[in-house]
Amino acid sequence: MLKLRKKAVTTKINRRTRQPEEELNEEIFLKEYIKAVIKGWKGLKMTYLVQLIPVDEDKIADMEATLPFNHNNAEILMQNSGDFDSWLTEVVGDLANFTKSN
Repeated sequence: MLKLRKKAVTTKINRRTRQPEEELNEEIFLKEYIKAVIKGWKGLKMTYLVQLIPVDEDKIADMEATLPFNHNNAEILMQNSGDFDSWLTEVVGDLANFTKSN
């Protein structure tokens, strides 16, 4: 997380105080976070998608079709679904998800 944050932070000099201040570019951080954390998905059906983000269901021909993984789709989910964002943060924060069990 520190490496990701470092990529998204710029340091600017505050004209009033003449001190350096860090500024986080949230858009860059989100893109870097998605690249680092989401490696793909399978089986995310439109039926599930409409529960995560607002979608015009009339424009979906097949509710059983799956949403393909790409970084743009992942970014849209992260920006528009608090539930998806919270779930992903929880999974990433649990070390047990990244260790082998016997």
